[in-house]
Amino acid sequence: MNGNYADPVFVNRRTELQLFNDVLTALGAGERRHLALLGLRRIGKTILLDEVRARHPDACIVKIAIDTVVATPEGFALDIAALVLQGALRARGHPRTVTTQPRSLAAAAGLLGSGVTDHLDELLGLVDPAFGGEKRSYGQLLNKVFAFPAVVSDAANVPILMMLDEFQDIRKLLRFPGTDTLWAALREALDRRGRVAFVVAGSIVTAMRAILHEGNDPLFSRFQEVPLPPFGPEDTRELAEGVWYRIGLRWDQNASQRVHTLSQGFPLYAHVLAREAIEPARAAGGPVLGEHVDAAFERQIFDRNSQLSLYMQYLLEHALHAVQGENIPEAVLRTLAQAEGRRLSDLARSVHRPAPQLGRVVQQLISIDILRRDADGALWFADPVFPLWLATERDRQEPGLALRDPRTRERVMETLAERLRALQGAIGPLFERRVHNIARQFRGQTVSRNLFGLDGGTIALPSVTDVHNLHVADPDGLVGAARSTTEIDGVTVGSEFWLIEAKRVRHAVTVAVVARVLKKRVLVERAHDRKVDRVWIVSDAGFRTDARDLCEREGVLMTGARELTRLERAVAS
Repeated sequence: MNGNYADPVFVNRRTELQLFNDVLTALGAGERRHLALLGLRRIGKTILLDEVRARHPDACIVKIAIDTVVATPEGFALDIAALVLQGALRARGHPRTVTTQPRSLAAAAGLLGSGVTDHLDELLGLVDPAFGGEKRSYGQLLNKVFAFPAVVSDAANVPILMMLDEFQDIRKLLRFPGTDTLWAALREALDRRGRVAFVVAGSIVTAMRAILHEGNDPLFSRFQEVPLPPFGPEDTRELAEGVWYRIGLRWDQNASQRVHTLSQGFPLYAHVLAREAIEPARAAGGPVLGEHVDAAFERQIFDRNSQLSLYMQYLLEHALHAVQGENIPEAVLRTLAQAEGRRLSDLARSVHRPAPQLGRVVQQLISIDILRRDADGALWFADPVFPLWLATERDRQEPGLALRDPRTRERVMETLAERLRALQGAIGPLFERRVHNIARQFRGQTVSRNLFGLDGGTIALPSVTDVHNLHVADPDGLVGAARSTTEIDGVTVGSEFWLIEAKRVRHAVTVAVVARVLKKRVLVERAHDRKVDRVWIVSDAGFRTDARDLCEREGVLMTGARELTRLERAVAS
């Protein structure tokens, strides 16, 4: 029960931690693997990076907050050089603070040999001609700075893992003349022989994916993309109960369930709600109850000075500053907050603006991950709390009155419940990505057959290198209309060829659903001229008895919600 309950609780991310373990082990043996960590704001990317550093104190891990070092190319180069030198010396057993002052840099480089000193001299000469350079060239400077970690790694004989947090902000360097070689310099660093690996992380996922996939020689082919989704119910429970356990409070099961429902698995929000539920629980003299969590959520929404409200205000100001369009962006956000899931044409009528003009604003809001558009064209907020906060602006005019009025509090909770019901039909892609991420962790482990709806014993998983969606031709209308195409939720690449169907639905899987998946297997085998080794259906709502019987007869693997959580933990351990 020791520790400050206000400190964050690190839970789960076992899959990602194991991946970092593998990357560091491989790097020590001279094998470089680059990672791209993708997750929305406040999903816990920086906390994860810090946890990796804490668990590997002897490794040379250089973490750089890119958003703080890209004001100028010169500042970027000096900060990178200082942090790389400091990390290498610490790994060599000579810890010292290295600043961006030339004298400090030169002294640190001198401890690592002439090769590092020579490279640093050339870098400093490009930063300022007064240091000995003939002519400033930002292109050459970027080449030198991205090559610097490899030079230091070779001289110090230490593998270096470079963590570039908030990586999307590196684009700010492109505002300076001669920096159009930025991506080429980075590609050269990624491809360079040696023992330097890069991890890039970004909180604007859309921008990160654009960076990784654009150009004739895209960066994504060099990175393994690692999505960082919100917590599931079990991990949210572990986080909330960890807060209450540290101060000796008891709790009931409904309390941790309410934390997950209200936070939607976003770690920051879950931690704030768990922490803020302590006061009403102590006042009542009993365990933490669901009603205490609800009261904490209401206070965070209505109080302008609460932690969540202050963050929501930042999010709104960020959106309005980043998106052009006078008052239109705010009108779009506040209108959509009243009823999500609307299409652009409907939104344009409500805002009284032409659809093309509104479309440009919406696209900009999507590009900074404020909004997202689902496969049917409906618009939703990316953050689970932001729309509710926007929709309750009037109540924040008199927060004390709102908190004392049961009808206002009930209305807020009903608004949230309506949003969650609306989301049920729109979160299939998130569930699908979760299943894909689990399958990507298959490395030949042996797990219980029960996790796949089989009786007793164990089953050996295949070794999977990738999972992706697939569209196959359906000329005879076996699954859909004739001469159409059919989407396959996922197929595996690796030692075995699995067909995956991920169902995020309200009702249990039926015989008709299983039969449809079996027809998809026929189409895939025709298209690829190879046998599907396994068909795996994952359903968070379970399976009807007759559907289970058909799966057993056809050898189809079945995984429900509980089994999926257990499998997720098993493959990460």
